[in-house]
Amino acid sequence: MTWSAGVEVRVGRVRDGSLVARTSTHEALTCLDCSMDAGYVVVAGRKDGRLLTMKLLLEDDHRLRETTASDAEERRRILLHQLVNNLLTYTGLY
Repeated sequence: MTWSAGVEVRVGRVRDGSLVARTSTHEALTCLDCSMDAGYVVVAGRKDGRLLTMKLLLEDDHRLRETTASDAEERRRILLHQLVNNLLTYTGLY
């Protein structure tokens, strides 16, 4: 389950109600949506017109845990690579 509280987005585990992720959006939110199509992806629309996209990684996802990004651009590249792989697998094209 996903909800917003002030300028924070929070993700909780349905099974036991524990908080598993929390991040600041640095701006008031106007909308919040989640998708399970390519993993657990949260998209938050901010009051300033920008979109914030977040992907929640599973604890047992060793592929990304073994990869350490040196900067934001490399982190973005790694996550986009995984997103494309997940989409290809989900659609049966891979």
